Amino acid sequence: MENYAEFKVTVKGASSHGSAPHLGKDAVMAASSIVLNLQTYASRVNNPLSPFTLCVGKVRGGLRFNIVAGDATLEGFMCSFSHELPEDAEEEFKQIVCSTAAALGCSTEIEITRSYRQDAAAQKGEQA
Repeated sequence: MENYAEFKVTVKGASSHGSAPHLGKDAVMAASSIVLNLQTYASRVNNPLSPFTLCVGKVRGGLRFNIVAGDATLEGFMCSFSHELPEDAEEEFKQIVCSTAAALGCSTEIEITRSYRQDAAAQKGEQA
């Protein structure tokens, strides 16, 4: 059994023309920074003796190549191969997302859906 949680993060900024980026709040830049900071948590803050994976598999943002993006979304999952996610993983996740966005003048909406999934080896054993 693994503990599994899917997430969707919506980053809200403010659009502006690319020639005047200082007039906007770049949601794509904030989303990119969030991805980097989440990966740092997974690889450098989490205890390596407590296996934990965090994957941002989908990033979407912007309307045109010459416009500072006002919105961006990130989707992915986090899981551990024990019965629990690391005790503070969800709280740390929210803290990283919110503080990173806020530092760049953006806000966020976070959706986390928890579930438990059977290990692939266990599923094969049950089918035999």
